[in-house]
Amino acid sequence: MNFSKIPIALPWLTHHENECVNEALSSTWISSRGKYIDLVESSNLISGRDCNLLVSNGTIALTLAFETLIGRSGLNVLCPNITFGATANSIVQSGNLPVFYEQKLSEYSFEPDYELLENSPLLSKCTALVIVHLYGECLDLNKARNFCDRHNLLLIEDCAEAPFSTDPSGLKCGTVGDASTFSFFANKVLTSGEGGLVSFRSHDYYLLAKQTRDHGMNQDVKYQHDIYGSNYRMTNIQAALLYAQLSRYSTILDKRSDLLSEYISAFSSFDYLVNIPRSSALSSPSPWFFVVIFKKDFIHLHANVYSKLSSSPIEFRPLFLPLSQQGAFSSYPLISSVIDYPHVGFMLPLHHKLTPAKIIFISSFFSL
Repeated sequence: MNFSKIPIALPWLTHHENECVNEALSSTWISSRGKYIDLVESSNLISGRDCNLLVSNGTIALTLAFETLIGRSGLNVLCPNITFGATANSIVQSGNLPVFYEQKLSEYSFEPDYELLENSPLLSKCTALVIVHLYGECLDLNKARNFCDRHNLLLIEDCAEAPFSTDPSGLKCGTVGDASTFSFFANKVLTSGEGGLVSFRSHDYYLLAKQTRDHGMNQDVKYQHDIYGSNYRMTNIQAALLYAQLSRYSTILDKRSDLLSEYISAFSSFDYLVNIPRSSALSSPSPWFFVVIFKKDFIHLHANVYSKLSSSPIEFRPLFLPLSQQGAFSSYPLISSVIDYPHVGFMLPLHHKLTPAKIIFISSFFSL
């Protein structure tokens, strides 16, 4: 069975998105104030909390979190080594310094190597820990919160790839961090084209971030700038698109979960791969892409599969490269066990236009 191009991601847009965006246009509230901004920020469906601020993108959400929690102070922030570059870029953009740490692939997600962190002399020099819920799986939130409380660290959750997911104890992604951030880029579970959200545990931090987001202006005295700030705001048109997506979030998640089940079934015989996310009793994932990782003893098979996929109609992505090995971040410290951790594999398509037949077709390129 042959197919034309299978894109890795497609935004699922319906008449409801059109209606909301057109209503925003008709209202003439097309900039950084309006009905839809208020509706999304007042909802706790995304973050599970009340102190929410919409911003222009997910990277800015992280930057605003760092600026709010620790200021532009040149402080050390523990950052996972395996993640998209936006996480580390935001630390640097906020005037602070990333200290990279290794992650371990647990039964269902990439956990920080907490034992490694505990034994590192760099730990006492750090102010905050960032955890990233990679590839649709929620990390163990109690473990992260308890670690931060023991070591007097602020906790920032990067939830860009796993909104609505839950951890093994049932805690929802984004509900434990002192700040939690989300992305609504076009390939994410929910989209506003570009866009982000930052949620705070503390109302005081929320108020500070709200002022920073709007050029640092006093909320009661127009054009009086009390603190440093910038324009980090989302437009009402973007918020209208996001509101429509949010009103359909359970349908979107159900579809993605069904596709995940099809993937797990299609890839069940490939013993040389680890699949993420997983549908199990341990956690409730929020499927983003379907990720396959080659087990350590089978990394040599990667080149063969890569060659076959490259000549196929399937759009795919490599996995994130360790940030410490990249030119932009190679000068920053790495807390490492000096054990090369295998992280070789692919991100595979997962979106509403995918079918069981297409998933079986994709899996055929992994038969050796």
